[in-house]
Amino acid sequence: MISDLHLLTDRQLIKLCLSDSREALEEFYRRYHAEIVQSVTAAFMRRRRFWEYPVDFQPPINDLVQNIYILLLDNNRRILRQLSGYSNKQILPSLKKLTAEFVRDSFRRFGKHDAARSLTRFGKAA
Repeated sequence: MISDLHLLTDRQLIKLCLSDSREALEEFYRRYHAEIVQSVTAAFMRRRRFWEYPVDFQPPINDLVQNIYILLLDNNRRILRQLSGYSNKQILPSLKKLTAEFVRDSFRRFGKHDAARSLTRFGKAA
């Protein structure tokens, strides 16, 4: 069964991720990573246009994406547990919404000038 993880529905995969299966988490990463990166990048760029940054500024996309994974696994995988109750059609849109909200909240939490520097301090006040 472990070799057939790519055949699982999204909901089945998330339920297997809740059982601490390393293989299931790797399949989750393989299946959703590109979408998470795309969603984080789009949300960051939407927020960024309101503030000026130096020309050579590199957006902290990797830090944001890493923090999304931390968020998914935090609190005994609370968010994955919530996603496990969704239908297969709801999981990807819900993940995209989560990433957009996380980026927005990161900017709110840290303020426009410190947002990019402070995003790696997940969950901490600046």
